[in-house]
Amino acid sequence: MSVFIIASSIIIMFCALNRYRKCMSLIEEVHYSKNWKLLLALIWFFIVAYAVYGYSLIAGYQISNQRSMITAILFLGSVFVFFITSLNHKIFSQVAKLNKEIRRHVDHLEEEVKLRTEELEMLSITDNLTGLYNQRYFYKKLEEESYRANRQNGQVFLLLFDVDKFKDYNDAYGHLAGDKALQIVGKTIRESIRTHIDTGCRYGGDEFTIILPDLKREQALAVARRILNKLNEYDIQVSIGLIPCRGCDSKNPKRFLKLADQAMYAAKHEGGNRIKLYMPAVEQSSSETPEDINDAAKWSCI
Repeated sequence: MSVFIIASSIIIMFCALNRYRKCMSLIEEVHYSKNWKLLLALIWFFIVAYAVYGYSLIAGYQISNQRSMITAILFLGSVFVFFITSLNHKIFSQVAKLNKEIRRHVDHLEEEVKLRTEELEMLSITDNLTGLYNQRYFYKKLEEESYRANRQNGQVFLLLFDVDKFKDYNDAYGHLAGDKALQIVGKTIRESIRTHIDTGCRYGGDEFTIILPDLKREQALAVARRILNKLNEYDIQVSIGLIPCRGCDSKNPKRFLKLADQAMYAAKHEGGNRIKLYMPAVEQSSSETPEDINDAAKWSCI
């Protein structure tokens, strides 16, 4: 029975030696430590010690100081266990540190992806020349504000304008000068509206729109006057159409825009560089056409 146990122990130690070599193949030589080398020495010690002890049992030899030898084997066995646990602790510590670094790196990448996604989303709704929102965002925001005004029984104003005789300006001074003028318009809009409340957009070409929620008539007119007067300081003249939306059709924002467009062209036909306020004379139902509403409205030149 003792011989069987010794033989089994030797086989187990050879298996441990094989696992040790596999572990070493996964580690770069620069990361070897004295503990790993000592562990190899202990494995070979146990293999030799078990072999010698087993042979002595089979051959019937009496080993002098047998008790001391067994004591030494038991002591070195405890040392062997200690080194195994120490190496495992070191490995687990390195794995935990690596996992922490990976998690931090992943979190950083997720934050970078989030920032890049937000930047791309902003680019997709921003006009790169003026820095204002583009037409795509304008319709989305107009529908939202119209719906909110309907639900809260509030009012939202829409301001629409373009630069008077902009084609002639481009022909006379070139497209670079025209782009500079449009940039001035964009800057003026941003400086004239409420941040994070009003929405300034470049609708297309030299046409611009501003959505003004939760304002009274005089306040909306004040915004329009401020833009008109400021642009005049740069020798830029604009025709502005201004229209209130109370109880408007939130599902058809283009209808609302068409009325503002009519007001703008009314200002332009009267010579430009002025504000035309569209005010319905009576409350109109959302089923009426823009032409019907236009006939029932009064126009005020401001």
